Amino acid sequence: MKIITENNGSYKTIRLEGRLDTKAVADKEADILALLEEDIRNYLIDCEKIDYISSSGLRVFLKLQKQVSARQAKLILHSMPPNIYDIFKICNFTALFTIVDDAEAAKKLL
Repeated sequence: MKIITENNGSYKTIRLEGRLDTKAVADKEADILALLEEDIRNYLIDCEKIDYISSSGLRVFLKLQKQVSARQAKLILHSMPPNIYDIFKICNFTALFTIVDDAEAAKKLL
């Protein structure tokens, strides 16, 4: 799994690439959670290049949402491939997260 970040002033974009499986999450979970800086209130997660997500990967998304909600910030997921979106839908995560089609739609919600 690869993590790419970009600070854009009032928000941070986090791009996740590859497999979010048990091994990748074990190696990178602390890095992902550390990306939530106190001075930034809005986060866009670009999911376009996520190939696979396991229950461990879903758990990381829940932790991100919990941290962001506790700070009354926003977490918006975008560009999610259909197979990953289907997993979110089956797990009813679509009710927990704001998920939009692309980066432009995500920016409009900030």
